[in-house]
Amino acid sequence: MQERIQALEATRERARAALHASHLGLVPASSLHAAIGDFARALRTGGAPPARALVAVKDLVRETRPRGSSLSDARELMERTVRCAINAYYDA
Repeated sequence: MQERIQALEATRERARAALHASHLGLVPASSLHAAIGDFARALRTGGAPPARALVAVKDLVRETRPRGSSLSDARELMERTVRCAINAYYDA
């Protein structure tokens, strides 16, 4: 059980890092989608229901949003990230 929690936290941290780098324009969309997909699949594997997984992904996007970033950019990233997470969650 402890190993599963540690694996989920590691996957979350990779997704957080990819989101942060994405905000700065440092990673391609494919890298971000891979990290978010891994996080969504880990949540599903860990037993998180869809709504809880979606909240976890949205919280992660909000946590990494730089201060002063435009709302339209933030909204676009949120939409892309959520779409990616949903697809990965149900493909798992």
